[in-house]
Amino acid sequence: MVMETGTWGHWLVRELGRLGVCVDLIDARQAHAVMKLQHNKTDANDADLLAEIARTGFCRPVAVKSEAAQMDRTVLKARQHLVRQRRDTENAIRGLLGAFGHRLPKGTGKFAARVQAVLQTCPALTGIVGPLLEARTAVIRCLDDLDGEVRERASQSPACWLLAADDSTGRGAGDGAGLRRDH
Repeated sequence: MVMETGTWGHWLVRELGRLGVCVDLIDARQAHAVMKLQHNKTDANDADLLAEIARTGFCRPVAVKSEAAQMDRTVLKARQHLVRQRRDTENAIRGLLGAFGHRLPKGTGKFAARVQAVLQTCPALTGIVGPLLEARTAVIRCLDDLDGEVRERASQSPACWLLAADDSTGRGAGDGAGLRRDH
C-alpha cells in the first residue's frame, strides 16, 4: 500500500503499521509531479497511479517520523506560532500608536513599559491598546512555558548535545541547549 505525505500521513502509517499493514509513504510533491501528467484526473485514476508508483518503486519512500520526533516538531511549531503572534501583536500596537504620532523604538526589552508610558499621555487609547498589551503578555507567558519544554527536550537529546558542543573541545557551548531567546 502507498500513501502520500500530508497532515495525517505519518500518524496513519504508524497506526496501520501497528495493525500489521505495510504502508509506504511517498513525498506528495513527487507524486503530484507524476500525477499532473494524467489527462483524465479523477480520484480513481489517482489511486491507480499511486498503486503503479508503489509497484514500480518510481518514487522513493519517505522515512516515517517517530511519535517522539513528531512531538518535538509540534512543540517547535507551536513556539514558532507564538513568536509570530507576539511580533504581530507588537506591530499592531506600534501601528495603532503611530497613527497618533507615537513612535516606539525598535526592540522588545522595554516594550510594555514604553506602551504604558504612551497610554499615560493618551488615556483614550487605553481601551484599545490595553487589551492588545494584555494579549502580548499572555503570549509571552505561554512562550516562556514552551521555551522550558524545548530546553527540557533539547537537554535529553543526543543530537542537540552534538550541535551544542564546541568543535575543538567537545564540551557544550553556552547553556548547552543551543537555544536563542527571541522574545
